[in-house]
Amino acid sequence: MRTASPLRYPGGKAVLANVLAQTRSLNGLGDLVLAEPFAGGAGASLPFLYGEEVPAIWINEADQAIHDFWWAVTERSSAILNLLRDTPVTIDEWLRQRSVYRRGTASRVRRGFAAFYLNRCNRSGIIIDGGPIGGIKQSGAWKIDARFNKKAWNHDWRVWLSTASVFQSRARMVWN
Repeated sequence: MRTASPLRYPGGKAVLANVLAQTRSLNGLGDLVLAEPFAGGAGASLPFLYGEEVPAIWINEADQAIHDFWWAVTERSSAILNLLRDTPVTIDEWLRQRSVYRRGTASRVRRGFAAFYLNRCNRSGIIIDGGPIGGIKQSGAWKIDARFNKKAWNHDWRVWLSTASVFQSRARMVWN
């Protein structure tokens, strides 16, 4: 399965997609929604959605900024796609987006986009306290836009979202 997430999580759960596919097949779970309780980039569940192998996915993310990103993608896709298209990938813009992220007072779309922007422009995708690829002076071998793909995500987002602790998520999965 291909890596499907718009977010960068080197070493993330995308490597589990093939194992999950085998497990789902062996247990006849193909017609059930796939839940990913620690979503992040949702790398373990998105390949199933893209491949039409599940009717929907349920992703839970406790980090409010990452949850806001997924909310914006699924509920305000035109707004986030406009930001993706119109926002330059520069150090000045990185500083603006970092400020939006840190303040936490922007709209859900703006805060979600800021989290996405920092995730794509920071070394190893680290959002909190991460620095830009190539450094502030852009003197590194790689530049800030090295991992920023402006290609739009065109997909029928059949995604349920929640933001809860792992204990709350587990209770919802067991009792719902």
